[in-house]
Amino acid sequence: MAQVRLLGVEKKYGDFLVVKPTDLDISDGELVVLVGPSGCGKSTTLRMIAGLESVTNGEIWIGNELVNDLAPKDRDIAMVFQSYALYPHMTVYQNMAFGLRLKRFDREEIKKRVEEAAAILELDELLDRLPKDLSGGQRQRVAMGRAIVRKPSLFLFDEPLSNLDAKLRVQMRAEVARLHRQLGATMIYVTHDQVEAMTLADRVVVLDNGQIQQVGSPMEVYNRPHNAFVAGFIGSPSMNFLPSEVMGTGPETSLLGEGFCIPVPKKLLKAVASQGSRNLVMGIRPEHFRLAKSNDDESLITCRVEVVEQMGAEVMVTGMVGETGITVRLAPEQAPKVGETVGLVPLEDKIHLFDKDTRRSLLSEPAGTEVPAVKSADTDNEPAEKTKAGPGVKTKTKAGRVTSFWPKVAVILLLALFAGLVYFTLPPGPDQGITGEEPLEAEPAPRKHVVLWHSYQDQEKKALEKLISRFNQVQSKILVESLAIPYDSFVDKLNAALPRGQGPDLFLFAHDRVGDWADAGLIEPIEFWTGERITRRFFPKTLEALTYKGSLYGLPVAFKTLALYYNRKLVNTPPSTTSQMIKLAKKLTNRKKKKFGLVYEYNKLFFHSVWFHGYGARIFDDKGRLAIPSKGALQSFKFISWIRNKAKIVPPEVDAVLTSALFNQGKAAMVISGPWFRGQISKKIKYGVALLPEVDSTGIPGMPFLTAEGFMISSRSKVKKEAFRVAEYLTTDESALFRLLQAGQNVANIEPYNNKQARKDPVLAVFRAQVDRSVLMPNIPAMRLVWTPMDRALSNSNSGRMEPRQAILDAVDEIRRYITVTGNPGSGDKTTREKASGERE
Repeated sequence: MAQVRLLGVEKKYGDFLVVKPTDLDISDGELVVLVGPSGCGKSTTLRMIAGLESVTNGEIWIGNELVNDLAPKDRDIAMVFQSYALYPHMTVYQNMAFGLRLKRFDREEIKKRVEEAAAILELDELLDRLPKDLSGGQRQRVAMGRAIVRKPSLFLFDEPLSNLDAKLRVQMRAEVARLHRQLGATMIYVTHDQVEAMTLADRVVVLDNGQIQQVGSPMEVYNRPHNAFVAGFIGSPSMNFLPSEVMGTGPETSLLGEGFCIPVPKKLLKAVASQGSRNLVMGIRPEHFRLAKSNDDESLITCRVEVVEQMGAEVMVTGMVGETGITVRLAPEQAPKVGETVGLVPLEDKIHLFDKDTRRSLLSEPAGTEVPAVKSADTDNEPAEKTKAGPGVKTKTKAGRVTSFWPKVAVILLLALFAGLVYFTLPPGPDQGITGEEPLEAEPAPRKHVVLWHSYQDQEKKALEKLISRFNQVQSKILVESLAIPYDSFVDKLNAALPRGQGPDLFLFAHDRVGDWADAGLIEPIEFWTGERITRRFFPKTLEALTYKGSLYGLPVAFKTLALYYNRKLVNTPPSTTSQMIKLAKKLTNRKKKKFGLVYEYNKLFFHSVWFHGYGARIFDDKGRLAIPSKGALQSFKFISWIRNKAKIVPPEVDAVLTSALFNQGKAAMVISGPWFRGQISKKIKYGVALLPEVDSTGIPGMPFLTAEGFMISSRSKVKKEAFRVAEYLTTDESALFRLLQAGQNVANIEPYNNKQARKDPVLAVFRAQVDRSVLMPNIPAMRLVWTPMDRALSNSNSGRMEPRQAILDAVDEIRRYITVTGNPGSGDKTTREKASGERE
């Protein structure tokens, strides 16, 4: 038998590197399986060992012989291919004997070897048959027998079972395993089927993109994958991967993602703590879940079931966790129903974590492939030390270690001398000389951690984090840990975390969800901590935004509303009324050149609120009842439909991207947008910002929605008082002024706008004035059900698919399917259907 060694072996086709520098040692009598997806370089590597492909760089050793320049016939190998390659006109006996006959073995030796191989492969009764009379599995056994009779030092198998059906593959896998046990031969087996790899191999070599990803026993690779590729490739069905973020520190560290918030397993706490990135990928195999016993399980993962496959002994369930698909293996009696939402609990000791960017496991070995070292003549009496294989890496042994005793002694003596000098040169402590002992200093009390979530980006994020850093520097009792959560996933992650007592202590978000969170008991009322000293800082509307059912649930940070941007090169004086705006826009519109007097997202209720409220309409009345079917609502729909279809001063279709593109190209004279639009304007464009014009027929100014962002405290937090202290600091007038000047943020505090530098910014002044000319967006839960139907109604009306009146009534019909009672529960208000019916009559 033979040992095989690859040292820095690589293969290029032209400039394309098919097999990257590879080091691999295969011991005598070992069955090693090279596994990976198509195109990963496994067959090319095997063919280089066989001599069927030349080696671009590196060395291949078989036994004690370098075989780079040897022809295949001189390498003492036998290869079994995917295709059987049998001579159709020869019998089984003749096919198996053919190679020996070419080497001029005598007849008796040939007969002896063929019969031995036939007995091993159970081909005794088939020796007189032709290949056409054999099944696929029998043909493959003949091909294997042809290799066995040669008694080579090395067997090479190149996907020998891929042409067989599923049942035959299972049988032939057993044949190959039995053959290896009987012959004790060195075998290298290539496959793309990870089941074959797991069932056959002494060691598995996982390849991807021409590079070894991991080497180990099947269970080592299964239980401790080095990276996400190995984890996903080994195992059937493959491992589930769920994007996660790290929350908290110490034993309270949790993993948060869409649809789950679970504690970090104890075995991974140290690895997570040392990880630089807070963004991880959690891996769980399908067989490592159990159904939750109740919704109170702290490790619950919420899954929406989409497919249930009955497999007899097991059930395969495919579902969605947030936007991520997963597969779960359950017992037949646990099968859920399609469409059902179930709770899944991952087995704690089976959770894997991977770095989101590098994809390496947090528990993986250092980069490289672990291989047994090869003994040399100098180290036969010393056990070889394991090393990591990689380009140009040599095998180390104990003989190569620095084990000298005296350098260590010298280091210890120097340290002792230094310590003595320090002791005798420092001034004595206050009690030294009396007791002869150093005084004991009381350890400072540990700082309480406050976890803060926000969704800020760019300059707003930088300004907030600078304030937090300053707070952490001057505060000795509180430590703030901040985490930026993408806006689009903020609500889902928060809703998954807070009910289980996970997630943030303090978070910053828009006020429109206050009603939902307050009704669910997820946020804490804060009025008992506040007083006029604090609340007088803010615009009253921003405080009202964070008030629900008479309780204040947060401290305002900033607000957003709409104003009129205009190109100073095209517009000298911004319009103050809708008639002036239309007249000016008509003058500046040239549809052939794709120039428009006015551009904004008129099919969205948020932007349409300017005219909706300007005509006196409201979404809900003062008692919280749906008030959409009204004369003002109809007039506002007709107004924008006329602007689009008759006056034609706006583009036929528009979105946020087109709005900014037209303005930056000088093809949009006026734009209705919010403070965020400022950051999208090219430096080449000289622009101004003005208050929205008033509606001529009502005398009411354009009144967009006003949204406020505020700090809210989790009702599950264990540091509520400290969280409020943080919120109070971050919303002081000084902190607000810093955010206003550093990030151009429309802060909710009043005083910063009186700052000399702030007064020089006309954009801030306009948005500050627009606060009083805006309508506060309702924070009741019913408001969330209004957006989509109303956006659809605007689109239908503006496109001409429906008359404005019918579009509004259809929207109301859709809304009332979901809202049964408006206003506060128990208020005795009319139902939406009753209200809508009254309006129609």
